[in-house]
Amino acid sequence: MNRINPARAAIFIVVLVAAAIAISGTLNHFRQKAEQKRQQQQLEIDKQNTAQKTAQEQQQLEKDREAAAQKAASDAAAAAQKAASDAAAAAQKAAQDAVKEHADFLARYTNPNFTKPPGTELIAVAVADENGTMNHTIGAALVSRFKGERLKLTDSFFKPALVSGGLFNDVFDGSSDLFNKLELAKSLDALLLARQDVQYSTNAALDNIVTANMHLELVALPVAGQIQSQGWKFMATGAGTGPAEARQQAEERIIKQIATDTNMTFVQIH
Repeated sequence: MNRINPARAAIFIVVLVAAAIAISGTLNHFRQKAEQKRQQQQLEIDKQNTAQKTAQEQQQLEKDREAAAQKAASDAAAAAQKAASDAAAAAQKAAQDAVKEHADFLARYTNPNFTKPPGTELIAVAVADENGTMNHTIGAALVSRFKGERLKLTDSFFKPALVSGGLFNDVFDGSSDLFNKLELAKSLDALLLARQDVQYSTNAALDNIVTANMHLELVALPVAGQIQSQGWKFMATGAGTGPAEARQQAEERIIKQIATDTNMTFVQIH
């Protein structure tokens, strides 16, 4: 029976171990290469995924920006349209308010439905007494004094507020602002205004008889017709047991002067 040589067996084992080590190293090398390749491939995949995700995010960001810009433009257009609508509504309301305010102004100072009669001159009469109220008694006397076919006078065109509100004195003293504000040219050819003033005195020697010294100043003012600016003055005194009686007598005498005065006439511009 053959016996195994220990030396050869040892060599064989060493060779086997070396071969195993070599094979293991080779396998490890291939494994490392494969892992590196796999890692490289995974890295590329990760890069691609990251790039794709970044592109998607950028695309979404652009969409969001575009949507935000469109919304901002839409909101701005809506705001501008609302502002324009509000401004138009405010302007319309302001115009309506102005028309109403003007109509109220006209209604406060004038009576409606006055028109110029064809072929005649329409003249509005207004008389302010010393107390700041309208005196229709003298107004009626003036209407009667100038009654004629070519001239038509009326003391009902103006309302009492013209005198009580203070506008009468402005016109009487020469202001023409009221002509436009009251649209007088649409209805009138001229104005005949009178301002009345009274001073009282008491005579103790005659049982305290009261004397009224009355002055009446008149002006004719052209509005849209051919009548010239003119002026007249009247003065009268009255006596009585009290101011009211004395004033009434003085006024009656002035009314009589108006009725009989032949120099008071409207002069036409030719």
